[in-house]
Amino acid sequence: MNVYWSYGSPFTPPQRQNAPAPFSVGDAAIGQYRQDFTNNNKSYAIDGNQQQSGGGTLSSNGADQITLGGITVTGGPRFYNGKIPEYILYTQALSQTETNKVESYLALKYGIRLGGSPSSGPDYIASDGTVFRSDASTTNATVFNVFGIGRDDTSGLHQRVSKSQEPSAILTAATSADFTSSNLDASRTDLDTDLEFVTHAVSTDAALARTAFEVAPNYIAANKTWFIQETGDVAPVQYQVEVSNLALLSYERLYAVVATNMSGTPVIEYIPATVASNLASFEVDWPANTTDNRMLLAVCNTLDAMCILSQNNTDPAAIPSASWWSLLLAVLGVFGALGVFSALGASRGALRSV
Repeated sequence: MNVYWSYGSPFTPPQRQNAPAPFSVGDAAIGQYRQDFTNNNKSYAIDGNQQQSGGGTLSSNGADQITLGGITVTGGPRFYNGKIPEYILYTQALSQTETNKVESYLALKYGIRLGGSPSSGPDYIASDGTVFRSDASTTNATVFNVFGIGRDDTSGLHQRVSKSQEPSAILTAATSADFTSSNLDASRTDLDTDLEFVTHAVSTDAALARTAFEVAPNYIAANKTWFIQETGDVAPVQYQVEVSNLALLSYERLYAVVATNMSGTPVIEYIPATVASNLASFEVDWPANTTDNRMLLAVCNTLDAMCILSQNNTDPAAIPSASWWSLLLAVLGVFGALGVFSALGASRGALRSV
């Protein structure tokens, strides 16, 4: 992608700067251009990362023009061949905090990850200054596919369904079990309260695949771990995952392994998924105001009645024993060494039906 300045560029080469790799055709991004006449400075940023800045002679009499979607330069006009779903124009230079609020709004609304590819920051900030996602200080991991649902009345944001725009994204989150209708569809369930959010990031952009790890006997872990943070107390979230790469056999069962309070005493649940046409769906009720939750997929690959009967079993005593849960924590520790999962301390587990 190229960014063009219409007049008076202080950069080299004149009037043109290239966005950094791996930004390429088909990627979605948040672009920011700042022209500060008071401090005689202009700059631009991609997804919250400043790419170039500098001084130069700026004037407010029309000599310095800003164009959107096209420009005439030496050799003829140049046009942007893509979609611009939203642009916001301010008549003053925003502070860094104000800029972060605007970019956080756009990032959540369009499923775009701030900070480049991959990233562990910056924080995502609501209109009142609340941090509703922080990977640098809480997840402490390089992450991909940041997206979420949320409501911020001051900024006019009410995201009821969302999926990351990154090509590797396979997870969709919604307030109801409708993963195809528009976010603005009248039938969609609203979030109950202003300034509540559930956001997600994933540990890798590799294709979904089975690993060699068992989170419990006969429960084979997949290679992606999602990091979930909740601000407020959001109603149970509906999920859909594209799972064709797991090549599930007719007798195999798929579960979402959900671990909450990972920085304290983890609570671990196996939530059975309904699979149809390689799309798995399930529901998770995340604890209110938590920043350290995890989720992965596991395949129960046995004909044993334990796996099949557990679909409708809500009695923790009837599923894997305490020693199996200890094994699960040990496996999670191994994943932590791989930058995927980390858990210390005791846990208790429950297995419930959707």
